[in-house]
Amino acid sequence: MAAAYPFVVVGLVALTAIVPQPSGTLALVPILAPHLLLSTLLLVPVAVVVRDPVLRLALVLSVAVSLVMLGDEWISWPRGTSEAAAVDLVSWNLQLGARTPQEAVAALRQQDADIIALQELTNRAAAVIEADDVLRSRYPYRSLAPDPTVLGLGILSAFPIASEQLLDDPGSLTVWLDLGAGRRLAVVDVHPLPGRIGLFSFDGTRRDDDLGRLRARVDDLIARDEPVVVIGDLNVASSEPSYRSFAAGLRDVHREVGTGPGWTWRPGRLAWLGIGLLRIDYVLASPGVVPLRESLDCGRPGDHCMVMARVAVP
Repeated sequence: MAAAYPFVVVGLVALTAIVPQPSGTLALVPILAPHLLLSTLLLVPVAVVVRDPVLRLALVLSVAVSLVMLGDEWISWPRGTSEAAAVDLVSWNLQLGARTPQEAVAALRQQDADIIALQELTNRAAAVIEADDVLRSRYPYRSLAPDPTVLGLGILSAFPIASEQLLDDPGSLTVWLDLGAGRRLAVVDVHPLPGRIGLFSFDGTRRDDDLGRLRARVDDLIARDEPVVVIGDLNVASSEPSYRSFAAGLRDVHREVGTGPGWTWRPGRLAWLGIGLLRIDYVLASPGVVPLRESLDCGRPGDHCMVMARVAVP
């Protein structure tokens, strides 16, 4: 009987990977797939004790599926690329109501980055950021589009902003940065709204439509042969088919140079854990941009970890 659980998990994970479910109860399976697969490992001691060949086969199958689905996400090899043209980026969803603007500014002051992309930027937080002398000195260039709801976006930059574009439905803020020596970089700060979560169901239809429109904007930039970084809270788990569709052809910095699961989100009431439980915040790059480094800061209040990344821009 114990073998039934890993077989069911593997079957559900495989089914929803092959036949994506945009809504309904099965739509929850890809979101929870890493946790479901990891939970089957709890049966390893049972397999050792009872010596059940069927259970062992089920666990071997579960491990194999886990390696295929999660291997390149959890394990990355060191990269030897030169960092001469390196750019450091930070992405942080401030979470509406999780902290005061002064606390947000204090955390931003601690960052040693060239570019900071913010989501859920409120009018009050934007005003305090604008008034802070330390941030103004370190990031003299900024594009802030605050909102009293969760739709606010903002980018702080140590590099001059040549131009900017704010679009809605879904919200995205794009800035074109002059990196010097003839190099430019388009940074796209994104925050599509999440799907609707029920007690035992999920509906990602609207979110997936938004992701499609965002990807079309990114493809338009890439078609102009511009180096591009997409950064922010995509509200899609990296185990979902919708993530694979959005990220296809882009370089996921965590997958290439990160270590561990890279989980960036947890319910705010579980912030005391100091870890994330799902990966929904990303730094994605166009093919010519080289990922160099990625790390997380999950020790702050709120539901989102801070994502730090380094890339090389040609």
